[in-house]
Amino acid sequence: MNNLNQSRGSWIKGLDSIRFILALIVFLSHLDNPIYEYLVKSSSGALRALGMLTGVLFNGIGSVMAFFIISGFVIHYPNKESRPETIPFLARRWLRIGLPLLVIAPIASAFHWFSKIPIWSLYCELTYYTLYPLLIRVRLSWTMKFVISFVVALVMIGLMAPNDLQSLIHQKNLRYSGAYWQLGDLLTWIVGLPCWLLGVVLAGKIDSYRRSPGRKAIYAWRLLVLGVSVLMNIGKFHLFLSYFFTMNFFAILLFFWIKNEILYFRDRKPAPFLESAGKYSYSLYLCHNVFAHFLLLMMPLTPFTYLPIIIFVVLGSYLFFVVVEFPSHQLSKFIGKKVGVGRIATA
Repeated sequence: MNNLNQSRGSWIKGLDSIRFILALIVFLSHLDNPIYEYLVKSSSGALRALGMLTGVLFNGIGSVMAFFIISGFVIHYPNKESRPETIPFLARRWLRIGLPLLVIAPIASAFHWFSKIPIWSLYCELTYYTLYPLLIRVRLSWTMKFVISFVVALVMIGLMAPNDLQSLIHQKNLRYSGAYWQLGDLLTWIVGLPCWLLGVVLAGKIDSYRRSPGRKAIYAWRLLVLGVSVLMNIGKFHLFLSYFFTMNFFAILLFFWIKNEILYFRDRKPAPFLESAGKYSYSLYLCHNVFAHFLLLMMPLTPFTYLPIIIFVVLGSYLFFVVVEFPSHQLSKFIGKKVGVGRIATA
């Protein structure tokens, strides 16, 4: 059986497909669903039930947790047997994330839409990149680092969300938030760190797994993750069960799902369209809300415009990738190499 070591240094098959689907779910979770609004007004009980399902189908925060795990995996997998040079590594990662953000941020701000950018998660990512070279030097296993960070996150969650806790206990809105980013843009990384470290743990163990799941097993995992994500949406919106309380536990399920996806595609080819679309998943994730609001200025959101708006946003994200993200990626790699060469030359 093939193992991932054969592709060390190249992208792992299937991850781009997952990243595109996750980014699309985040987009759909932010876009109002006119189909839901139409179906829940139906006289048919079956159609109303279908409408209720469409209203809780897309769990954007759950997708962000999966993004964190994938990020930790792809950062650590090429570096698990040797430490990366800190300055070139940070230059590549910060520029890779930061340059596209510096392009879309002033555009969004000009329309007072800066809040439409998922900035809190980007701050988390940049913090994890910065911490990674430091965490490598801590003489504990990555599993132990995950456990410690998980306990710290649980303590923070228990202390920092009294309103959500009281709302859950009393089953009524006592200044209920339900949001995952309750510590704000600059501190949510503390709560999300164990999710990112799950990806690092997975990178360290993935080559030791010998068995790949079959087709039925992988679809069972996908349906399980989808079903649990729907239940968490129901809990968040109808039972005062905050994402702040559930998402780190959901990340553990996502860990096993992503592990099985990676192993499944070890011996199989993913869909070429999804793999190609995954290349601009960051652009879709970064820009979807801004692009959607531009379109909504020109057309109303109805069951008939819902799909065209989705298609236009995806196409706009692809154009942003071509014009901004891909050149930024190439520049980040170039600068990372130059910084690395300069450090060696002056050492």
